[in-house]
Amino acid sequence: MRECTKCKSNEYTNKNLVMMVNECGHPLCKNCVENLFVRNAGPCHVCGKTLRKNNFWEQVFDDPLIEKETHIRRRLRKVDSVFIYNLKKGRLSFAAGVQRLSRETNNNVDFVFRFETIVCNLCFGTDVEETEAEINAFKEANAELIEKNKKRF
Repeated sequence: MRECTKCKSNEYTNKNLVMMVNECGHPLCKNCVENLFVRNAGPCHVCGKTLRKNNFWEQVFDDPLIEKETHIRRRLRKVDSVFIYNLKKGRLSFAAGVQRLSRETNNNVDFVFRFETIVCNLCFGTDVEETEAEINAFKEANAELIEKNKKRF
């Protein structure tokens, strides 16, 4: 059963309860969001992270950790569209294609492992500064390709 961690209202006491989640992953009911973030910004009631009112979204899953993970994956998907495009571009002969595919498969395994590590780090709060620095370095290094892909889609 969903329960607001601030006002302690739950679905049993309030049939119209709408839970909201922000990027820190701590859920609040819609009433608390409206009351606490009257000036559009304020600290999280649990972790103290500065949050903005317009960055809240309605909770879909029962577990707030899953909400946080899907939010992180959506954010990273905007960055990693470069990889998806790079894997599909260019046609080669069959022999060259097989060699390229074996190299890309190893690179894909490394990429997927690294991607999952980044998601895990951000989700559980381990090495957050280093992980964000890695994401920003990737964005800067591939800014041209990212812009090109945004224009394609």
